[in-house]
Amino acid sequence: ERIQNEIDQLKRQVQILLAERTKLIQEVEIHTHQSELAYELELAQESNDKLQSEMKTMRELAARAEERIARAVEEKEAARRSHEDAVQQMESLRAQISQSNEGKEQAVQQWERAAAEKEALEAKLSDRINCELEEAKERAI
Repeated sequence: ERIQNEIDQLKRQVQILLAERTKLIQEVEIHTHQSELAYELELAQESNDKLQSEMKTMRELAARAEERIARAVEEKEAARRSHEDAVQQMESLRAQISQSNEGKEQAVQQWERAAAEKEALEAKLSDRINCELEEAKERAI
């Protein structure tokens, strides 16, 4: 019976050891799993840090692009205003040229009238001179 007791006690110890072994195996598996999760978390954190850095860079690039777009819009508006000013100046010059041409046309018409009047006066004067010469010849005869 003593041997049987020792066998039973050894069986209980074997069962306890098997239970402890199973528990230790489970703890090792949990630890291994936690270690894998920690590694994956570290990788995810590194990836997150990299993405945060890239996002910061992208925001900076977007801000610079917005500044360039704003400058381009301002430059386009300035060019449009400049173009409108140039068009107004050209229209003003056209009006001045038109007035100048009208003035020239009026001056040419006045000159032509004056030339015609001069010719008419010269013709009258010539006729009168001829007439007076004829009268003077007749009186002299």
